[in-house]
Amino acid sequence: LPAPPAPLPGQAADVRTTVGYESVQLFVDRAREVKPEFAVAEDNAADVAAICRELEGLPLAIELAAARVKILAPATMLKKLGQKFQLLRSARQDSGRRQQTLVGAIDWSYEMLSGWERSALHQASIFREGFLGGAAEAVIDLSCVPGAPAPVEAVRALVSRGLVAAAEAPGGARFAIYRPIREFAEAKWREAVSPEERAALEGRHAAHYVAWAESCEERRHRHGGLEASAELEREIPNILAAHDRARDPALSARALLAIHGLLEERSALSLDTARMERTLAALEAAATLYARRNKEAGELYVVPVASGLIAGESLMGVAIAMLLVSG
Repeated sequence: LPAPPAPLPGQAADVRTTVGYESVQLFVDRAREVKPEFAVAEDNAADVAAICRELEGLPLAIELAAARVKILAPATMLKKLGQKFQLLRSARQDSGRRQQTLVGAIDWSYEMLSGWERSALHQASIFREGFLGGAAEAVIDLSCVPGAPAPVEAVRALVSRGLVAAAEAPGGARFAIYRPIREFAEAKWREAVSPEERAALEGRHAAHYVAWAESCEERRHRHGGLEASAELEREIPNILAAHDRARDPALSARALLAIHGLLEERSALSLDTARMERTLAALEAAATLYARRNKEAGELYVVPVASGLIAGESLMGVAIAMLLVSG
């Protein structure tokens, strides 16, 4: 969740007083990541302080604004922010001022993105609680966007814009999007693409994480199992999202089967019981249809599932049987 507002400098604060405020320090720290020589001085202190006040001291909003000092002087930034928020607040009287401020900062940053940066942000919103560079390469497709770099480089560009966070993790850099930005990007994505494009992205995400989870589950039972377990646990939100989005019930079941052992070890089977029951129902329907179409072969047997009567570990045995039945 976004951090709470930071204390704000007053309008009459001098340079020394202004730079002592946490909100201004955050602005400077973030600004120096994109423009190392940036500093608060007599000629920009009032503007930087006013930007922090305009942004209500909200850390995420301040970081997004500061990431633009490489192309906008504080005075110009302040003017553009003021125009954006005036329009936003007049159009959205139903939401709180801080919510309007945060949405306005995100929208302002979004409008300054190039076409391929927007597409990368749209598609990155499909991930849940972070992703690795390999996942970005497998899931994000920028092949139809002129001038677009490789997906992972596009994500790194979004890091420099303050819209994506990056941290070192086992397996390389791990990227993440703050929830307000992800929800904003996801809404924009749904507006911008066709149902077929949405289905294709969801399909790439599901296929990648199911295959990855199965490979990781295999590694858990060999040398280095503790590391593999940690990796698998870190990706559970993406694997469950893959399950929920998969249009193929067999793929959905594979997603849950891949994490069942880990959930069992963590005494967290309740996380997947309801999902498995829904998946079993879909598998049974698919298997019944498949068996009907191949009745003459005499080789297929459908496992009946009494909805609501199967729970816990027994679900997994039935799921395996159903996968075998459905081919």
